[in-house]
Amino acid sequence: MIFQKTIHKKPLFSSRRPAMPVFYKAKGILAVCMMAALLPALFTPSAMAQYVVPVFQYPIFYNLDLEINPGARMAVNGRVHSNNNIWATGASPGSPLIFSNIVDAVGTISNVPSPLDPLNIGRSGNVIYAITANNPLPNSVPLGFTFGTNATTDPMALLAILQSPPPALAPPNYAAAYSTNGLCYLRNVVDLIITNAANGTNGTGGTNLIVYYQNPNNAPNFVLPVPADAVVSSTITGAGISKTTNYAYAYSFVTNASFYDYRESKTVQAVQIDLARLNTWLTNTSARGGSQYDTLNSSGPTSKGHRINSIHVINQVPLTSSQLPAVRLVNGLKLPPAGLTVATPQPLYIEGNYNTTTNGTNFSTGPGDTTNTEPAALMSDAITSFQVSGSTVSRRQRP
Repeated sequence: MIFQKTIHKKPLFSSRRPAMPVFYKAKGILAVCMMAALLPALFTPSAMAQYVVPVFQYPIFYNLDLEINPGARMAVNGRVHSNNNIWATGASPGSPLIFSNIVDAVGTISNVPSPLDPLNIGRSGNVIYAITANNPLPNSVPLGFTFGTNATTDPMALLAILQSPPPALAPPNYAAAYSTNGLCYLRNVVDLIITNAANGTNGTGGTNLIVYYQNPNNAPNFVLPVPADAVVSSTITGAGISKTTNYAYAYSFVTNASFYDYRESKTVQAVQIDLARLNTWLTNTSARGGSQYDTLNSSGPTSKGHRINSIHVINQVPLTSSQLPAVRLVNGLKLPPAGLTVATPQPLYIEGNYNTTTNGTNFSTGPGDTTNTEPAALMSDAITSFQVSGSTVSRRQRP
């Protein structure tokens, strides 16, 4: 497997939120390398045969329209595919969008913004295709996924692998959940499962969030609730020797956050994962720390062969005309030592630089430089990467 890297300094994807899964692989600010076990294989349909193609050879794979209008120079160092159309522009002649490998689409490939894009009117060109022979390639063969025993490019069928599995293939039906069919659903594969209540909006703190640790080898405790690790408040009741201190806990690395997405014209209510705090939690050896789960994952009879490196998130906040449930990753310069896959059926926002260092001292920020990065994957309904300016947080930024 070849790990790629792409650098994004400004908003990355400016397309309207597609109703389909996005599998993005790169290393760098929007980083991702992959764990192939987390996703069914791609195949190329043919009148004579089906050819298996690892999806992770594609830094960017879209099932429907793909639009890329970066605000700064951007280099994509690997193959790019869309099962529909591609709309791509660079920021300027001095800050182009560079494709270093083959770009193909089942539909058309245009170096202008999508006609559905309300924000990038007037942009065009500034795209460099490093390979000029037979590239880019419109009207290409579609690439489908095997889901169970069936192959499909249907958006809703593909989105299903990111959603919660049906009850018959979900815990506590553990045998079915961890069967071949059950493992088509990423929620049954990951190490950590994060969800919230429907009132999980900004201002409700972390008390309505819950984290689970999952391990098919840890019978009979295949799915364990993870205790919250951070004290958010304490109250004292009684008096004298009967005095009691009551503590309220929340998760140090997961909370609720709110910001505005100007493209969607909606307030985003996000489950926010702070990756710097996640790293700290994974080394915490207390009863409320994550070290115990990292050990279960990587040693002894419960070993899955790797340390904790994957998360599935379901945001229960309802989608309305003015409110968008989503997931946001922050402080992601340094990922866990085993890398990280984050999967969600909802939109995923990446704030700031992502996966650019393994030690906090040496950084990989140049195009193609993967020296100081970890394997990573982002799998979601849509992906938006944006940068924060100065002390201004992203609540009023335009993703």
